[in-house]
Amino acid sequence: MLACLELAARVAKLVKAWLSPPIAASASEAILRKQDWFKQYQIDSAGELGRYMTYVGFREKPLTSTTVNIDAKGRRRVPGGCEKDDAITVMTFGGSTMYGAGVPDQFTIPAYLAGVFNREGRCVKVINYGSSWWQSSQSLIQLI
Repeated sequence: MLACLELAARVAKLVKAWLSPPIAASASEAILRKQDWFKQYQIDSAGELGRYMTYVGFREKPLTSTTVNIDAKGRRRVPGGCEKDDAITVMTFGGSTMYGAGVPDQFTIPAYLAGVFNREGRCVKVINYGSSWWQSSQSLIQLI
């Protein structure tokens, strides 16, 4: 009888979890869940993204998707930048905030900078050297 009660309780718990909506861990996650791109971003950014890189420890692995794009050098794509050979180049460094953890390419800080810098016909290329979990010493080594 106890085994039946235990089984019934476990089934009830599973049904309740399946029927109730997931609870956000934080207010920012609750806001993210309402974005139309959030589910696709979760799919695109799932899995092991890091790979070993001399001196800095690691960089993100190359990835091409609808929300996250990382080139062969581990740099995140910056939409809105000028790609001409004679463009002024601005390099951005930092951790997860500069990398844009939690948002698609077009909502990263470097993407916003590219939009501001390229208003009124200017030609500025912004490169995102940000990497999730990096500290200032790793950014400095990347710059050097």
